[in-house]
Amino acid sequence: RRLPSTASRVSASARRSASLPATTLAGEGAALGATAALPGRFDQRTFDVSNAFQFTKGRHQVKLGGQVTFVRYEQDWRWGSGGLWQFGDLDRFGAAQGTYYLASGPATPVQFNSTEAGLFAQDTWAAAPDIQVLFGLRYDTQILPTGRIALNTAWQTATGVRNDFTPRDRKGISPRFGFVWDVQNRSEWVLRGGAGNDVLLGG
Repeated sequence: RRLPSTASRVSASARRSASLPATTLAGEGAALGATAALPGRFDQRTFDVSNAFQFTKGRHQVKLGGQVTFVRYEQDWRWGSGGLWQFGDLDRFGAAQGTYYLASGPATPVQFNSTEAGLFAQDTWAAAPDIQVLFGLRYDTQILPTGRIALNTAWQTATGVRNDFTPRDRKGISPRFGFVWDVQNRSEWVLRGGAGNDVLLGG
């Protein structure tokens, strides 16, 4: 039996202004005011397509499917563009003795796309009239754009680390196992259990 394909669009946009500049009290480990990332614009548009189908063969019910998600990010912000106050402790804050940082100059909006794809297979086996055993396997991957970050040679010379590296995730395998025991097949007492390994993309 084939399940209908689904597609959805989700868009979210945020442009916020900093009312009170970000302020930190180092001695107390406290912070107040807005985050130093504001004001800024953080926009994300997502297009998702997924499909699955299942069939039964003997005592096995098999389900196969996949999903592809396209995400476009647009960000326009500068750290500290709304001002950042730093004080050593509460006494210096009360005496207005601290440092002030402000990032100035034109901002450079950033736009990039990413693609997330996943495939899964699941088998529900009727091991007995009152016991079902589930085996599942899922694979997820994330594709980030390449060649979009300019190499900073001064940074590479000082640290030995390239700043234009784009990570690639090819280890997104998530197995899982579960069972359902309907004691005496009477739907009065049901015992469920399972275990699995969920992979976080980019982790």
